[in-house]
Amino acid sequence: MKEKTTKREIFEAAVELFSRKGYKGTSIREIAYAVGIKESSIYNHYKNKEDILRSIFDYFRDDLSSLRPSEHETGKLIDLLSPPDIFKLIFMRYANTENVIIDRIAKIIFSEQYFNPQARDFILNVEIREPIAYYESLLREMARAGKISETDCHFIAEELHYGFLGIIMEYSHVKKEGEYDKDTIQKLIRHVDFIFKHVQN
Repeated sequence: MKEKTTKREIFEAAVELFSRKGYKGTSIREIAYAVGIKESSIYNHYKNKEDILRSIFDYFRDDLSSLRPSEHETGKLIDLLSPPDIFKLIFMRYANTENVIIDRIAKIIFSEQYFNPQARDFILNVEIREPIAYYESLLREMARAGKISETDCHFIAEELHYGFLGIIMEYSHVKKEGEYDKDTIQKLIRHVDFIFKHVQN
């Protein structure tokens, strides 16, 4: 309600300011001014500026997780689609996110990694290690189902993800709201096809 709405407004104002001015370059006073509330009112919703940043990272992490198929959905996908098509589907979910807040948070995380240990750890754990672990478990399920050969699933997961990171970084720079960048999407498709050419039965 009103309290929740105010907290959301603080959150969105902080995302906008952090993405434009940087975390250190933004004060609590500026966030309060952007929302139209007293500086002291911020503390009814967040402990401090670091708490706001933590909530921003949590939002991004939850959004990434929500784009992955559930365990139930994964079983159906393995039955119905080829392994390359499953990964294309997953990667396209990330690429097609039309969320200005997520785009701004990605910018915050990328720029803050050089100054903020929390951002650096977030990139290592949430944007690199967790997806690789998820892809590895998915590949093992595919192998158990006889859809791919028994192989080094961890290595394949790394190859898929590191290539995807490079492509999605390019995509984030060239995409326009509401439209695809066909060249980048084709790179994504070729990347997945190339990997699976070497692991599929």
